[in-house]
Amino acid sequence: MIKGSAVGYYDILAPVDGVAETNGTLVQNVASGTQTFQYTGLTPFTTYYFKVYPYNRSGAAVNYKTDGIVPQQTATTLPLYFRSVASDLWNAFATWEISSDNSSWVPSTAEIPVYINSDVTIQTGHLVTVPLSYYNGAAKNLTVETGATLYANSSTGACFVYVYGDFLNDGTVGGPTDVIGFDIEGTSCLLSGSGSFIASRIAKFTTTNTTTNFTIDQDVTLTYTSTTAAALRNGVASTTTFNMILGAGKQLTIPNAKIDLTGCTLTLKSDATGTASLIDNGTIYGMNGSNVIVERYITGGMWHDMSASTQSQTVNNLYFNGTPDVWLNSYNEPDRTRIPITSLSTPLPSGAGFEIWVQSGNNVTVSFDGALQTTDLN
Repeated sequence: MIKGSAVGYYDILAPVDGVAETNGTLVQNVASGTQTFQYTGLTPFTTYYFKVYPYNRSGAAVNYKTDGIVPQQTATTLPLYFRSVASDLWNAFATWEISSDNSSWVPSTAEIPVYINSDVTIQTGHLVTVPLSYYNGAAKNLTVETGATLYANSSTGACFVYVYGDFLNDGTVGGPTDVIGFDIEGTSCLLSGSGSFIASRIAKFTTTNTTTNFTIDQDVTLTYTSTTAAALRNGVASTTTFNMILGAGKQLTIPNAKIDLTGCTLTLKSDATGTASLIDNGTIYGMNGSNVIVERYITGGMWHDMSASTQSQTVNNLYFNGTPDVWLNSYNEPDRTRIPITSLSTPLPSGAGFEIWVQSGNNVTVSFDGALQTTDLN
């Protein structure tokens, strides 16, 4: 009998005399005299570990040899790449070509993209539809080329694709009312590209990796309309961390549903190219005072209007320990005067604007951390 594991030799439990084991994905009873056995249905590009346990008799009388040196061996499955060859469903063989070297391709007759370590490309001119109530689609690195579309093609229902690597979108993902959603599950994922990304929801939803770092480097709109569930969240917040970074100059728009930052961090980046923008419906749960960071890049030698993006901030956050020099004014609206601020303990309250000047020749990045400011302005 051959027993296998994708984890390690230590994960393979020795059989017990008198307890016959039935064949399964990684358990195979091989007839005496048979010199080889070929496994099928394994995950591509994965190392498997195998142990061999000779036995005699069967059923309740089965007797396994587990003492001494147990024969063991490893083997790694070939990679499996997917690329679209036609416009069709994600879970249709006819949609895909497959390759083990990303160079020589053949039509897929028995495989669809459901593997966490297979790269998937939707080629120019193809529209790939994820069926409603379909939650098995997966990719490592997912690419939507220019002129390609990945969507649900429906304004009702739900479907998700799991992404375990980077997501390059130069085409079209979803649409203004499309219900496609994505679960970001790898240790690191960069969403980038020049395409349009309008989906229903984004979440982390498995414990495959306890920490997922998700960088959003293109404009994203999430259109989910639930009054109770979140459009952006960590669905396994009690055991994992979902770190989300919105790139400088990029915009994340969530106009309808709430954001839940329980088990998450959110960083809005800023640099010389621009400042990240978050536009939401005003309902953000899960802020704990330290899991949100908002940056603001400031060019030296000119006045900038700014306000604190997070709560409980003071002027000390703009002091930079005295290097470089900083000048800060408050604005008195009734008489339109500017009042220099000299105390580092002066608060930066919600809704209040300030003017800041940083010493010429010095560019700085202010970092505000804490719960996001919310206020009504008349």
